[in-house]
Amino acid sequence: MGNYGRRGGAPGPARSPGPGGSTAAAVVVWAPSSAAAPWDHSVVEAVQEPMKASRTRPGGLWAALPLGVLFGCVILTVFTGDLAPHELRSTIIACVAVGAWHGGWVLARPHWFETRLLPMALYFTGLLVLADFLAELSTTFFLLYLACYPMAFVALPGAWAYAGVGATAALSLFGLPWGSWTLEGVVIELGAVALVSVAGGAIRALEAESSRRRSALAELSAARDQLQLALAENLALQEQLIVEARDSGMLSERSRLAAEIHDTLAAGLAGIVSQLEALDAQFAPEDPLRARVRMSSDLARESLQEARRSIRAMRPGPLITATLPDALETAVAHFENTHPIAVELRITGDIRPVHALVEEVVLRSAGEALTNADRHARAAAVHVTLSFFDTEVALDVADDGIGFDPDAITAGHGLSIMRDRVQELGGRISIESSQTPGTTVTVVVPNVAPHGVPRSVPQ
Repeated sequence: MGNYGRRGGAPGPARSPGPGGSTAAAVVVWAPSSAAAPWDHSVVEAVQEPMKASRTRPGGLWAALPLGVLFGCVILTVFTGDLAPHELRSTIIACVAVGAWHGGWVLARPHWFETRLLPMALYFTGLLVLADFLAELSTTFFLLYLACYPMAFVALPGAWAYAGVGATAALSLFGLPWGSWTLEGVVIELGAVALVSVAGGAIRALEAESSRRRSALAELSAARDQLQLALAENLALQEQLIVEARDSGMLSERSRLAAEIHDTLAAGLAGIVSQLEALDAQFAPEDPLRARVRMSSDLARESLQEARRSIRAMRPGPLITATLPDALETAVAHFENTHPIAVELRITGDIRPVHALVEEVVLRSAGEALTNADRHARAAAVHVTLSFFDTEVALDVADDGIGFDPDAITAGHGLSIMRDRVQELGGRISIESSQTPGTTVTVVVPNVAPHGVPRSVPQ
């Protein structure tokens, strides 16, 4: 700014009596001097440093800036004796008014700063009016204008901050008598205004960029967390699939061994028992060979019982001591007790003996379909129907959950394994689903094992 003198008199601290013997109000005389540079530099610092702190710490340094400048002006005025005794009271009242006006807005409505135009325009206008009133009493209070420059960017939103800077400059400039204006002083004032505007705009741009970066970092952090969660879910699903594949392989191998034992060893032992029984009937009761035949027959029966126990031990747990309908009912009850899903089981047709491999495939398919209804479809209700036909066994599992595209089946549904199991027995599987709610899985398996294995396992 310029080098300020007293209004109505010569430059410097001298006073000239006004009309009626009173001292006239102070006036600023513009004159370039060595003192102008520090004041211009202080304008830039007053905009940059407090604005930076104010933007990052609302209610902190920027809130104290006008009060700090006001306190400094009061100290300077006291030490310089720049006030007449009759002006002291007005100055004290005006200083208290500035503190109350600014402090009231900061404490009562801190969230309005730079967001609400009309209330903040009222606040800033009041601050300028009080600053101008104090400047009329003493040129020392012209320093309050320096606080008004950054407060324009702190209080007024958007481009209105530049209007506040212009109003501050106009009030400080046009408050001077016309004769005290100089070209150098006007150029310095306009340069300071331009510098303040550029600095304020740059700081706001940096704040906007910083806000965008914080938002981008927050989005990246959220995306990273979601990715980590998805990776963890995929890892858990992969581990579960590995376990399921291992268990499925073990069960398939056990079923194959059970079928092999049944088709070879058990069938052969059953034939040996039949032959020995027929041979025993041909011997006389007192024939010594009959005892050996009966001993051989008993040994063959024991071996056959052991073979049957081995076959039963290799079957799925529920099927060891129960038929397919009973095992399916047990599995459905267990699922309903461990999941928040209502399951209804219906059995149609005449219940008849079913081959062990068919029982296992049907039971495993039901378990996989129920698991998918909970894990993927998030169903609330499931209907399970087991139907017996002359040469086939059918299983229908219908849920009311989220549908999917059957042509885009993923490994996570376990349907590929289910299809392989069914096709190994010459059966078929169909899936009726879409993006609309509801999925129905139908499994139809011939009630004969591959290669003509009999329907029922010897008991």
